[in-house]
Amino acid sequence: MCLLSSVPGSVGPLCPTALCSTALCHPCPICWGTGLWTIFGSSARTRPARGRSPKLTHLPVTLAALLLCTACATPEVTLDQLAPLLEDQAAAWNRGDLDAFMDIYWKSDDLTFSAGGQTTRGWSATRDRYKARYPTPERMGKLTFSWLELSPLAGNEAALLLGRWRLDREPDPAEGNFSLVFARKGPGGSWVIIHDHSSSTPPPPADSP
Repeated sequence: MCLLSSVPGSVGPLCPTALCSTALCHPCPICWGTGLWTIFGSSARTRPARGRSPKLTHLPVTLAALLLCTACATPEVTLDQLAPLLEDQAAAWNRGDLDAFMDIYWKSDDLTFSAGGQTTRGWSATRDRYKARYPTPERMGKLTFSWLELSPLAGNEAALLLGRWRLDREPDPAEGNFSLVFARKGPGGSWVIIHDHSSSTPPPPADSP
């Protein structure tokens, strides 16, 4: 239960926007790890001493709980956190290392990749698709990303990243848009792509004779 709640599994009446959780107020990891949850959880409900105001009795506990719950808030996701991941991905592509290129994707059967009107499901199937479409370094070309735009989602637990991709290669360079959904689902809560939607810009019409 929250330090400021009197009902297990519920949001406390003074809990600031339920910073411990997005829905139900669970024990703050800091409080739980230090044992303060047990101390405050029990002392906050004890009867005040004779002659003392109940408000004064609870004030130190309330202030401590507010500080501890605020420390548990998820930090804001920024473009500076995710852009380097794409830079590493482009570098892996440009040296012909598709396995390293795929490291940024969620290693799960629930990964989705949409392109060309079809959706591929699963990390292994997505890797196989890339290998089939780009079997040689010549077909892979040189990859660059640009026009990155980030929108945090789900209380900074996920993010939508929009941008442009370009492949410089001969004889048919290619480019288009992408929409990536990142989430903290990697090892240690690291950022990984859980959905990729990429589209290609149609080539310009051939000149009429």
